[in-house]
Amino acid sequence: MPPETTPQTPTAARRRGASNNHRLLWGGAVLAATGVALLFAGQAWLEGYLKGPAFRQKTEDAIGRALHAHATLGVLQRQGTAVSSESLSLTGESGAFFKTLRLQGLWAELDLAGIWRRLWLVETLKFQRLELELDAPAAGEPTSRETAISAPPATGWLHSLLPNKTQVASIQTDRATIVRSGLELRETRATAKPQEGGWDITLESGVLQAKGLPAMELAQARLITRAEGATLRSARLLVKGGGQMNLTGDWQRPSGVELHSQFENIDAQPFLPVWWQTRLHGALAGALKFNQNPAHPKGEWAGDVRLTNGRLEALPLLTQLGTFIGNPRFRQVPLKAATAHLVHTPARTELQNLDLDADGVLRLRGNVTVENGTIKGALKLGISPSLVQWLTGPKSQIFSESSEGYVWVPIELSGTTEQPV
Repeated sequence: MPPETTPQTPTAARRRGASNNHRLLWGGAVLAATGVALLFAGQAWLEGYLKGPAFRQKTEDAIGRALHAHATLGVLQRQGTAVSSESLSLTGESGAFFKTLRLQGLWAELDLAGIWRRLWLVETLKFQRLELELDAPAAGEPTSRETAISAPPATGWLHSLLPNKTQVASIQTDRATIVRSGLELRETRATAKPQEGGWDITLESGVLQAKGLPAMELAQARLITRAEGATLRSARLLVKGGGQMNLTGDWQRPSGVELHSQFENIDAQPFLPVWWQTRLHGALAGALKFNQNPAHPKGEWAGDVRLTNGRLEALPLLTQLGTFIGNPRFRQVPLKAATAHLVHTPARTELQNLDLDADGVLRLRGNVTVENGTIKGALKLGISPSLVQWLTGPKSQIFSESSEGYVWVPIELSGTTEQPV
């Protein structure tokens, strides 16, 4: 027979149900309190980890290995989903595309959704100031793998959940300075977005300065960087005093740099030696190509240039010509056209196929070389036959060649750029 059971009254059943409910409520409260405690503990641990030397050294090592540089990162601070640091300094080593890179006032906004994929997902990375020196470090310097500080290995289950990769959606700075081989771009606004294998960089505003050139304002530029080099898709420069220049180009390892420029309506005066600045006037236009490679380690510019609205004034050669033929009109000569093929290196400048045309009055053709400040030129000077028809005796024999509507005489240029003869 089954055991006898004691019948329960409705009141006893209610009491037992109430007791079970109390146990569930207390259990839920304990779990909630434990979850909150773990959340705060996790946040406190993450805060301490981000500020600690282990994470900073790990980050420095990762940055150094990625950029072939020795990296020094300031103390990190976190406020909500934002992480900041006062500074990041990098010194390029063997294989780096830069010599130094200094960042001030770093600020990054994190998307915490990336943590579940073990990814530091940075929506925006901003710098108050960026200073980049692009001259590569000397060959033979140690690599970042040899000098970078390695952080102690991470342990514990929390460490195993931390992101081990970083993805940046965009980088911005309003005050960037970029320097390379005497060329300096200051106070430019830069925005960079990642693309496969590199970065898509946009530069806006800023002042470009280079030795021997007038100051120029950067209107805009777009640059694509890759591990093996970079491509300048476009750059537009406004020259102070008038005129503009458009640039495109490539930088590839190890072949070097190739840059193409087109320019128009640029005042010639700032590009001339002091002696010539009061004697040759006009605006420059044309197209030049710059190469820096093993064949031209210091760089070479080559291309065709022309002078528009040109004028020769108080040039000794023409003053002597005026005295010789007894005509003062050569003191100031307007030029209908002036063209030349230019080849320029830091030590030597060649004007090949130089052709100055003063619209039927005078023409000057030939080649001129300036090397280390010394001029050598082999030219032919042609003038209108009507200007010499009154010459008699030996003078009439000087202009012995006649062609293309001029009578010609060979001349030699010598001296220096500051005192040609």
